[in-house]
Amino acid sequence: MQNISLTVRPRRFGALLYIATALTHIALTGGRVAVSLSAIGAHMPPLTIGILISLFALFPMLLALHTGRWIARVGICLPLFTGAGFAAVGCLVPVFHASIGALICASSLIGVGFMIYQVAMQNLLGQAKPSRRLHNFSILAVTQSVSAFSGPILVGSGLDLFGNRMTFGMLALF
Repeated sequence: MQNISLTVRPRRFGALLYIATALTHIALTGGRVAVSLSAIGAHMPPLTIGILISLFALFPMLLALHTGRWIARVGICLPLFTGAGFAAVGCLVPVFHASIGALICASSLIGVGFMIYQVAMQNLLGQAKPSRRLHNFSILAVTQSVSAFSGPILVGSGLDLFGNRMTFGMLALF
């Protein structure tokens, strides 16, 4: 298969890439909270809630190796957009249909989307000159720490103020 890689220049688009990473990670961290609290609000049993949360990791675990190979073939741009798109669609599903099926779909799509985005981003950062790699990965770690902190707070506030559907819609915008 022909490599259709589009060049991404981290120095030129660095801030935008880190902002997109934070927003995609907010969809993941906030999505976990939103799915959990939506399931609790729907009086789902604890086992069902546990399964819903585990779906954020199940499909990424099964698809990670294939994702890495795919990114090596097609380059970084398509996977970055695909991952962010999957996460956004996963956040939108409960906006239109409130059910266990919607929460299963949301958990799965958000988890897979973030995994695709993260593998592509790490691949991009790893392609930097050796003297820049530590800096790049340090900024990524700080970015994800900020989004891991802010995602649950944003979702908790959104659920209090706007309810489940609007909060999932807010996450989709991230």
